[in-house]
Amino acid sequence: LSWLSQTPFSSRPCKQKSLLQNLKTVNMEFTFNEELQKIPETFLSKEELTAIETLKLRIQDLIQQNEDYSYDFYLMHWLRVQKYNVDKAETMIREAVKWRTENNIQNLLEEDFDQAVDAKLHVDLNGITKEGYPINCANAGKFRVREAINIFGKDAVYRHWFQILAKSERYILDARRKMDRESKATNQQLSLSYAKSWLIMNMTGLSLLEMLSVDVLSVMATTFQNQVKYFPVIGGTICCVNANKFFDVAFKIISPILKGSNVSVYVFGTNEEKWKPFILTHINADQIQLVVGNGTPSEKGNENKGCLLQKVYT
Repeated sequence: LSWLSQTPFSSRPCKQKSLLQNLKTVNMEFTFNEELQKIPETFLSKEELTAIETLKLRIQDLIQQNEDYSYDFYLMHWLRVQKYNVDKAETMIREAVKWRTENNIQNLLEEDFDQAVDAKLHVDLNGITKEGYPINCANAGKFRVREAINIFGKDAVYRHWFQILAKSERYILDARRKMDRESKATNQQLSLSYAKSWLIMNMTGLSLLEMLSVDVLSVMATTFQNQVKYFPVIGGTICCVNANKFFDVAFKIISPILKGSNVSVYVFGTNEEKWKPFILTHINADQIQLVVGNGTPSEKGNENKGCLLQKVYT
């Protein structure tokens, strides 16, 4: 587990007593990459547009296999994380294509989720922000990653997260193409801005046992590393609400991985007067769809279906 030696923990998971002494109660909001929220809806510079066209010429072989690599909006995100260095962006794309082929990502994109695994790790891929970008929601505090690993094996859990990444990327690209079509139909010029999709995670019920599991932490770290390396279009905002003191462990893993990516992270405690207005600034409450309760749909129907903020807003 070489990633553990590279993660800036004040303590490692195996040192449980020391770790507990270093946990802090999360009773305020904190962020990083906040400047991404402030990126204006503006058009790319001439140099940036030239970089996109140059990159297209470099990856003609990939474009023939997948039209996404001819899409300016898509290429822009690969270039951004490499500061518009075309050589580095091309290398990054080709490494991602190799990784996606090795992990059968195209098949995972087309397949349905394994229902048994999804019941432990459910993420809703629906909803649209006020700007038209996708929203993913999860009762992340009720994730049972450790249990899923014990029952289904780590490979099955990785497969599930890879599938979520692939479907999330497709969700974002489809939403942006819809925006492009609507803009063209109304003769309005749409700025080529970065994706501002959202992942809202309700951390209520986060288990200390989850945070002290080396397997869970390694899966978490690898998933976010793969998102940054192979799915840079999955950018925008990760918003964690109802974070407890155990979330400090997760945040120490996530933050160094996501720095320099297309992602901004906002973490809130249980004070809904802090996170509620922030979310509603960008999203209408009826768009934040989430399965509540134990994270699985009710067998009796949709009575357990609802909205993360339903009890707060309605």
